[in-house]
Amino acid sequence: MKRLEQLEKLYGYHNRYEEVMDSVLNVLRSNNIEYIYPLDEFRKIDMKVKLTKKFDKHFSKEGAKFVKDLLKAKIEESLKVDLY
Repeated sequence: MKRLEQLEKLYGYHNRYEEVMDSVLNVLRSNNIEYIYPLDEFRKIDMKVKLTKKFDKHFSKEGAKFVKDLLKAKIEESLKVDLY
């Protein structure tokens, strides 16, 4: 619950993180905006190799590589579609 209180204080969130993200994803989908939201994959990998530093929101070296690889794949996929 402390985390929710911190989010409220910092960003004015009054709902749980998952509820906020559900709302954001619905807006993106309804406007046909592509997005990357690999939370399930992130959680699976994070159980084996910590992708953040000490429960912080800053990425570890492995976390930065995870995000870099994800973005690189998405950009390469987009370029293939745009080229043809």
